Amino acid sequence: MEHSPARAAATIIAARRHKRRMPQIDHKHQPESLIEAYAVQDQVVKYIGGEAEGWKIGCTNVVAQKQLGVDEPFRGRVLRKAVYASPAVVSASNTVMRVVETELAFRMGAGLPLKNAPYTKETVAPAIEALIPSLEIVDSVWEDWEKVGALHLISDNACHAGLVLGEDCRDWQDVDLAEFEVSVSMNGDTPLTGKGGNALGHPLNGVAWLANDLASLGRELKAGEVISTGVLTGLLYANAGDKIVADYGQFGRIELAFVE
Repeated sequence: MEHSPARAAATIIAARRHKRRMPQIDHKHQPESLIEAYAVQDQVVKYIGGEAEGWKIGCTNVVAQKQLGVDEPFRGRVLRKAVYASPAVVSASNTVMRVVETELAFRMGAGLPLKNAPYTKETVAPAIEALIPSLEIVDSVWEDWEKVGALHLISDNACHAGLVLGEDCRDWQDVDLAEFEVSVSMNGDTPLTGKGGNALGHPLNGVAWLANDLASLGRELKAGEVISTGVLTGLLYANAGDKIVADYGQFGRIELAFVE
């Protein structure tokens, strides 16, 4: 069966624009492989428009991978117009789901050339300019986003809706990021806690995975790009009026408030 990435993407974009959810892509245009799903994603990103700021990495723990039937993470595009500086105030009407994830992000100080692939967390580290505490805003057009499957999530730009960034931290190299602890609370409730190692064992493993995944397609991570490397704590489901505060210890605190 011939699938149309453009038609699948148009369906997703229509759902995003009208803030409605749907069960799945029409079976005539459903992607049946990672290549097809990323082709849909590329079209979705094109429809959304705007300059790219970097990448988000999803499905960075074994439990999520088993649930979605994949054996590796997946990626989505971070667009500049959906990047917010902390403290951020975001309209709840921009999204339908508003799941918030605590993540460690990194800003690339140098590109990662294809000739040096494959990369490891040790070989990507020298190219990183800064660590950035971050909150990802996750949204999805799928009615049951936890069961619809990885190909549908990838198609919907990996369910990425926005990224809240704290201040760039340039002195991070001596910190054991696998054991680094973060906490996040909503409206002053009991915080959720987690460690950097919850994202692929180490956040830099995500950067290396992304560099290698792009390299397999003849693409490079570029200087200046921001990479959000995966959730570290449990998920928060927010609504208008909710305020999220994440504590990244020596790297600072960041805040996100949803308003009507």
